[in-house]
Amino acid sequence: MKRLFVDMDGTLAVFSYVKNIEDLYKKGYFAKLRPICEVVDAIKYIISDVPQVEVYILSSYLQDSRFALAEKQRWLDSCLPGVKMSNRIFLPYPEDKADTLGKLSKEDYLLDDYTPNLVSWDEKGGTAIKLLNGINDTTGRWQGIKVRYDAVNLRSEIINKIVTSKIVKYETDEEIPGQLKLDKSIFKGGLVL
Repeated sequence: MKRLFVDMDGTLAVFSYVKNIEDLYKKGYFAKLRPICEVVDAIKYIISDVPQVEVYILSSYLQDSRFALAEKQRWLDSCLPGVKMSNRIFLPYPEDKADTLGKLSKEDYLLDDYTPNLVSWDEKGGTAIKLLNGINDTTGRWQGIKVRYDAVNLRSEIINKIVTSKIVKYETDEEIPGQLKLDKSIFKGGLVL
């Protein structure tokens, strides 16, 4: 079974920038983050209608915050109740998401907006997909698979990249005639949790 790990801040929810780091520790900050509806709806669909993909939440939290972890759980209860408690993985910021899970395979997908998370995931054997959320990808550092939050059919974009796309591994960087390569550039184009 393929596994899709989905980040929260900047991927499922609009990450609200703050003037002071202390604002992240205030009661209600994480509970009040607005959902990125297109992404939430796509994940709901995958949970209900794509049985070959098991969905997990993989999100960092401020360990020294009295509110962050509980508010993230409540946010999921409200916006994505279909994600089982056993499939919600929270790690203290700034632990590496890929290291938390141990051995990854190409069947382990990460949908995240933050390039360092994606690079680590990719380097450790998983398949990383960058969510372009409208404010990231300004430098174009990530050259891997990308999807836009506002794609005409985001649900299909994500599902196609996970369920129907074949990741082809080549021994050399030279193109092998007669074989299809995965197009990893479909779209050109503070504290991150």
